[in-house]
Amino acid sequence: MLNLILQKKSIRLSVTMITFLMFFAVTLALAVVVSEKINAKKGGTINIDEGVELVIPPGALDKNTEITVRMERDDKKMVFEFWPGGLVFNKPVELKATYEALSGIKDLNLYLVSDPNSITKNYIEKIRPVKYDWGVVWYLDHFSIYYYRLR
Repeated sequence: MLNLILQKKSIRLSVTMITFLMFFAVTLALAVVVSEKINAKKGGTINIDEGVELVIPPGALDKNTEITVRMERDDKKMVFEFWPGGLVFNKPVELKATYEALSGIKDLNLYLVSDPNSITKNYIEKIRPVKYDWGVVWYLDHFSIYYYRLR
């Protein structure tokens, strides 16, 4: 009897571990990190993922700066982290996304949140998109140490 109970727990543990590993693998596959040195005078574009880019116009930075973006997405949300945190721009930068890249995202407002898993009603700041026929643009005047989240 004890052997049977241990076997059942072992099977349950194995199924749980496989589920965790599958979830972990999917989560890793959907997280993208890109980093690029941006020339302050020329500006630049960072292609984050298919249909998602960050455009830094000429003069937005005081000096040449290494910009890093981490984007994680699942079927209901996208979460962005930007570095260096606390960076303030001389003119707004554009976070652009096509409607195809936003597939499954219902609320196109970009929420600044302290926890990427928090419900967006507890946000610090809400950035409304400018909508075009191809997709949307969010104008950012700074990088925060917080997370930017779509849901």
